[in-house]
Amino acid sequence: MISETALPEWLYLTLKRLNASYKRKFDQARSNLHANRQGVQEYLGTYFPRSYGEVYCIAGNLFQNSRYKPLLTNENVKEINILDIGSGTGGEIVGLLSVLNQKLSKNVIINVFAFDGNSTSLEYMNDIVRVFSVNFRPILNQIDVHPYPCRPVKSEADLLSIAQTVRYVYFDYILCCKVCNELIADGYKGQPYFAVAKNFSTRLKQNGIMLILDTTDRITDDGPYFPSIMNSELNAFFLSYDQNGQPFGDQFGTLVPKPCGEPKQCSGDCYMWKLFAIYNPKYPDESGYSGDFSKVCYRIICRKKMRDDLLSNCDVLKKSQVILADDRNGKYLFCGRTEGDPVDAFDINS
Repeated sequence: MISETALPEWLYLTLKRLNASYKRKFDQARSNLHANRQGVQEYLGTYFPRSYGEVYCIAGNLFQNSRYKPLLTNENVKEINILDIGSGTGGEIVGLLSVLNQKLSKNVIINVFAFDGNSTSLEYMNDIVRVFSVNFRPILNQIDVHPYPCRPVKSEADLLSIAQTVRYVYFDYILCCKVCNELIADGYKGQPYFAVAKNFSTRLKQNGIMLILDTTDRITDDGPYFPSIMNSELNAFFLSYDQNGQPFGDQFGTLVPKPCGEPKQCSGDCYMWKLFAIYNPKYPDESGYSGDFSKVCYRIICRKKMRDDLLSNCDVLKKSQVILADDRNGKYLFCGRTEGDPVDAFDINS
């Protein structure tokens, strides 16, 4: 399973041109929504590479599945639509585009719909995707970016407003990365993970996937961790009903982590996470930055038939013991509902 990558040199040089600077600030990862230009540049140099690496690895792992790759590479696929809710400076978009450029064997048109409350972040995202488009157009024939500055999201009504903007589009990829923790910190009223899944899952194509990814910390020292909140809210989503009275759990399923596909049997508060490594191609640069590790929690949601098809050969369906967290030092967290030989919860090929 892919869990590490290096920042491409073209991207590293582009970030330098945009005056990106590496400054680790614990609170900055949750405050980019209101950051000024200097703050966005610091985010660009510190957390953009992480976002790139996380989605590059996650998307790369999807394409390793023998049943998934043909869905995007068959001759009928002429256009791919991407929606990014809270795109920021676009790290996850560029990570996904990089994988598509490597895995697709024919010209396709890419449509990117990016929503963010920080117009400076959208400006940088546009610039970086433009550079990518110039360098890699032979495979990705055309990349059309639609940046949408949006007001701060304070409630489900605000998320619904975003969903209404794209109500006539169906997506191959819906990304919501390190957004819900910012919404919670910014005073969001309600359940953001639940609301994202509810309002956007129906915009997935039959073979589309939704990636909801977040940090693994918490707002207060005695509060719940974001992985626990995510799992509780998304399990509740699968047990809820759409406007026609149909259970969402009959229409959609969790592809990753694999054991989270049966919410009725789950307590819903697991602290799962995955560790990714992102290296610097110019090790070390003048700032001393050589790379970073990123620990995140995430779920991949898709239509139920697709989930069942992609996991049909996985040992998790045979009740293996599933690893929900691995610190790479021999310390594991296992799903309490599984037993047998250990397999990675995030690997859809084991």
